[in-house]
Amino acid sequence: MPRDPLSQSAAQGNGDVTASRGALLDGDAACRALEMDCAARGFKVTVRPLGDGPRHLSASFSLFGDIAVASSRTTPVAVSRSRADISQDAHEFFVLPLHFGGTYTLDQAGREHHFEGGGTRLVAGNSPYLLQQRPDDGVGETYSLAIPAEKLRDRVRRADDQALRAIAPDDPGYVFLSNYVRFLACQAPVSPEMAHQVGNHLLDLAGLMLQPGRDQAEHSEEAVRAVRRRELDQLLDRKLADPAVDLTRLAQAMGISRRYVQMLFEGMGTSFSDELRRRRVERAIALIADPRCAGRSLADIAFACGFADLSTFNRSFRVVTGQTPSTWRRVPGQHE
Repeated sequence: MPRDPLSQSAAQGNGDVTASRGALLDGDAACRALEMDCAARGFKVTVRPLGDGPRHLSASFSLFGDIAVASSRTTPVAVSRSRADISQDAHEFFVLPLHFGGTYTLDQAGREHHFEGGGTRLVAGNSPYLLQQRPDDGVGETYSLAIPAEKLRDRVRRADDQALRAIAPDDPGYVFLSNYVRFLACQAPVSPEMAHQVGNHLLDLAGLMLQPGRDQAEHSEEAVRAVRRRELDQLLDRKLADPAVDLTRLAQAMGISRRYVQMLFEGMGTSFSDELRRRRVERAIALIADPRCAGRSLADIAFACGFADLSTFNRSFRVVTGQTPSTWRRVPGQHE
């Protein structure tokens, strides 16, 4: 598998810019590495450092279905796209830069727009632009979403009319989208199936922010439920080993009502008790199959998976698999 362009360049540099994975680069090398990484993901940009003094550049890229997310922490830089860059795009897209702190200026279509202290504007990817941070700023944090134009137009009527409209950092839609993107940045890599779902969540939240009046009841509620379902999924995995976990504790941990948690499970076609039992049994099956657990008793495995007693474990295991745990362990090859 080829090395990531940013990491590859980082291994060769020895200047004063911090690049991905903490390697040091000089300003030009770091900017070229970032350009290479963007080009490898289907869009060309030109990046150049601004101001004097030590420079910092750390960046990472993630792909969630059709949505590419670039996160960066940099001292002031200028990012631009020319008509020559645009002519090489594989498809048309919009860029949604989410800024956290710092002062930025966007020049596009002969107009100058300012971001101060956060916020965003939808940027048309098929038109040249220059986005730059004020040269005397410190390190700025930005998450940029590259959204296929056809996908956004499916969710937002007259999406092109939303381009360059200022969205304040305290806008509810912006707060929700930016918090979700930051939440994703703190998570472990997800499976391809989960990545596709996350991409749909990002599209829904971007649509909610850009056009909050569109089918408000249906659109906003589904976007919120999608985020809540992912939060619930991860919380339940963390709580499996806790025999005291219940709907009330999940609701308290998420800051929502017990009934709302029930509705989230219903939306997934299951119930809390059925989902908890299924996940605990699946974890027990994984432990039984693990050679490192060959010496562990079934009771020990049951308690490690959150079952309060062996009787409940045996009953739950039979409901999910049709067999007892001891039978399952005795003939391991039949389950492969």
